[in-house]
Amino acid sequence: MKFKMKLLKPGGCPVCDKNIYDCDKSGRPLRPSADHATFWVRLNDGSLMEFSCCTACVRQIQPQALEVIMRWQIYTWGMEITAQPQSVFALAAQLKWYIEEAVHLRAEAWSQKKDELPTQHPGPEDAGRDP
Repeated sequence: MKFKMKLLKPGGCPVCDKNIYDCDKSGRPLRPSADHATFWVRLNDGSLMEFSCCTACVRQIQPQALEVIMRWQIYTWGMEITAQPQSVFALAAQLKWYIEEAVHLRAEAWSQKKDELPTQHPGPEDAGRDP
């Protein structure tokens, strides 16, 4: 799948870029707006991640869009790591995490509610079983 890489905007919907947080004068998100919604993603390492988006887009998330959003999130993490002033040791530790783990993360499932997501991805022994 080809898509244009972009940075995710703080306080913005990753799908339509609409502002979903009330922000201070510098643009830093303070609190969710009335149009704020969340959805949860189970990653291939078994961890769970919460995303914010607008109420219109949360109902329209598709697997292809979710994969693109995940790639944008990983790209944004990389840009945040290199943009923040930090010690050489902290930079090395964050880059190590990014290279060894973050770039390999993939979304396996998503839901609007955290408790509707399984906490572990199915193993080979679960192949062919109904969830």
